[in-house]
Amino acid sequence: MARAANMQALTNDVRREWPGVVVYGIGDKAHQSRASDHNEDDTPGSKAAQSDPDGRPEHRAIDIMIGPKFTKADADALVKRVLADPKARGRLYGVIWHGSQWWRSTGWVRQARTSDPHNDHVHFSGLAADDENTASWPAVAVKTMEAPDMDATQARQLGELHAIVTGWRGGMPKTPDGTSIEPVAWRIRDEAWQAKVTGLLTALSGQIGGLDTAQVLARVEALAGEERERDAALAELVRKAQSGELAAGQFVDEVARRLSGQASE
Repeated sequence: MARAANMQALTNDVRREWPGVVVYGIGDKAHQSRASDHNEDDTPGSKAAQSDPDGRPEHRAIDIMIGPKFTKADADALVKRVLADPKARGRLYGVIWHGSQWWRSTGWVRQARTSDPHNDHVHFSGLAADDENTASWPAVAVKTMEAPDMDATQARQLGELHAIVTGWRGGMPKTPDGTSIEPVAWRIRDEAWQAKVTGLLTALSGQIGGLDTAQVLARVEALAGEERERDAALAELVRKAQSGELAAGQFVDEVARRLSGQASE
């Protein structure tokens, strides 16, 4: 039994990033009864979903199991990074995770998966054409935005903070030790918002010697407050336009000014 080099490289990177994580590859009896990338090609009786011309038995799917070494938050962030990276997608055939699936054949558009939703593991299927690709997977690495004067502990802390403020998906966010962060009005916005937070954390990485979590989160909350003020101002413009207080042309001009950061005339 052998894992395709492409997926072994992914396995190696995942294990390096999350030591102790459990990663399965070869299919069990349930997988063997149907076509699956967990089944090895070039093997009599095996129902492989893909195959290549080399004649060597290989499986090209891995399951990264949720557990103490690899949490749901880790899985959410990993899937997001991989799917956002064109080079990573180019090496994959499909991804399944927590009631969702993304396939090369559908242009990586998210589809719901109600049957066998894969809530306890992330499934990655490699592309058969990339079986021999031994290169590392940069998208696996957690972004730590290390500054030259940061030690390994500070870099890890900054990476954890970045995951908190940009990767939260619901419920009250928590610090790495499980403590709830309050008071806060967190919400995932858009790519522009995440870019602002990333920029802020990157700047702070060179300023804060010990990376005081409370100080960093206070700065991010201040940024969120500015965003909420902008939203409120835009909502007021919409109200005025609907009530007739602003003409259509005035509304468009004012929205453009506010979105560009210019002061109102």
